[in-house]
Amino acid sequence: LGDLSLSLPERWPKEYLRKGSEQARRADSPVILAGVLNNLGNAYAADGDHQKAVATYEECLRITEKSERMNGLRSKALTNLAHARLLSEVDEAESVNALNLAFQHISDTPDSFHKVLTLISLGLVVQKAENDSCRSLAYQALEAARQISENLNDASLMSLSCGYLGQLCEADARHSDALAQTRKAVFWAQQKNAPEILYQWQWQLGRLFNVLGETDKSARAYQDAVATLNPIRTVKLLGSKKGAFEELIRQFEKPEDREERKKKELKADEYGLLYALAAGYDPKAIADKEGKNFVQEWVNQITGEIAYTDEYHPAPQQRAAFLLAHMQKISNKLYLFHFGIRLYQLGRYEEALDFLNAFQNEFPCREVFNNIGLFITNWH
Repeated sequence: LGDLSLSLPERWPKEYLRKGSEQARRADSPVILAGVLNNLGNAYAADGDHQKAVATYEECLRITEKSERMNGLRSKALTNLAHARLLSEVDEAESVNALNLAFQHISDTPDSFHKVLTLISLGLVVQKAENDSCRSLAYQALEAARQISENLNDASLMSLSCGYLGQLCEADARHSDALAQTRKAVFWAQQKNAPEILYQWQWQLGRLFNVLGETDKSARAYQDAVATLNPIRTVKLLGSKKGAFEELIRQFEKPEDREERKKKELKADEYGLLYALAAGYDPKAIADKEGKNFVQEWVNQITGEIAYTDEYHPAPQQRAAFLLAHMQKISNKLYLFHFGIRLYQLGRYEEALDFLNAFQNEFPCREVFNNIGLFITNWH
């Protein structure tokens, strides 16, 4: 939720996060405090105040040392600290040490979706360091991400890992290696049916073929990228206009019937699930295939029959089934939101915008639109 708060007016994220840190200190809640401090560091970094960002990340890390429960957060904070040190132009040795520490810690954590995204983020951060050992570390981080993605059998993560490996090879004029990795990225994006990342690697192929003097292949790759991108842009524009028009029409329709009300209640459940997943919570605490049903448990605990005494609310069983059906769909696209935020924090605004636009095509909601507005403001 701290990531979502970055889309608020400029002074609000830091103000609310500082208040949140004060509350967490008073409540003696180190897990919550560490999370708030990491997000506060992100807010300082977004404003270009890298010294305050460094100090805030360091406080976060001192807290995360005390519990293995916070290993995932520690990985993110270490990566953020390394990035802030690079941007603050402190002693190069400190920056290199921070990068190596981040890589070592991330490598020691269990393989997971978030571990891969953090490794890719670290690889992109390391590329900013003008140091041969750091360059080697960037390759290690991205190759580790690729291997874990393969073990997880996740096509979207495979595509991202290979694509950014190709990008790194291209920057080092290793064009044959860049071509091989980029072709893999294209393949995995096609397997995942993920046009929102496919067109980026097709465009990258076009650049590489052009450098290698294969102009016909370059032209075809660029054409493929445009063909992939056009429907995405069209859907985004038509979708937003159509949604606004339909919402206006609904204001003048007759009072909604009970089925329409039930649909809206289920839509509210979907938004709740979306925000919970985006914030990193385990959705299986709400419902799972083994029969877990938080809604039913809640109804059993309350006195009376609040919220279920009329015919306008779905039954608990219907709500749990609905959430289970949408859980995997949201999870499959959630990497777009998480990685879009990471790219924004790294200053790669155009790429970040593409990822969040792709996410909002599937799951339009206020917070995602706010973030898109923030990305555009910083980009231009």
